[in-house]
Amino acid sequence: MSLAQLWELQAFCAVVDRHSFVSAARLLGRSPSTVTRAIQSLEAQLGHELLQRSQKQVRLTEAGEAYYGYARQMLSLQAEAEESLSVQGTLAQGWIRCSAPESLMMDFLPSVMAEFGRRNPQISIDIQVSDAAHDPIADKLDFAIRGGFAYPSELIGAPLWSYRRAIVELSASPLCKSDISRHTWRA
Repeated sequence: MSLAQLWELQAFCAVVDRHSFVSAARLLGRSPSTVTRAIQSLEAQLGHELLQRSQKQVRLTEAGEAYYGYARQMLSLQAEAEESLSVQGTLAQGWIRCSAPESLMMDFLPSVMAEFGRRNPQISIDIQVSDAAHDPIADKLDFAIRGGFAYPSELIGAPLWSYRRAIVELSASPLCKSDISRHTWRA
């Protein structure tokens, strides 16, 4: 269906809904003569008169009554198709590349990533799991989750949470490096 045909359907439905060429033209932001020509073109294509016109009123013919329901459906489908495309265009899509420490990948991030995936099915995630400090720019990452590392001034850092670190040991502390592997630690 061409845009001209859609315009003719819009004009026809507006005239039927408003019972007036002038009122329909005002609604559509066109001149009454433009609306009249659209209706005449539609009637010529269909080979049927759709409207009975008089100076005081506009009424549907039998053919017009039969056609009006279909015209409404076609306009509704066209609007639905446009909305579908506009919604589709607003869905986020593509790839997110990020880095996170192993401790977060064991606990916290799998459930967060699963929920994100449900809400954003068009986005794929490439995650580097590492406790090393990554350079997000050199590694072409969209973001990195890190604790305690300084970051270059061209990056933006934001705290996600705070935590306390502690080293806990027995009173019999290891005396040298070789003792550390055999030492029993407790909290």
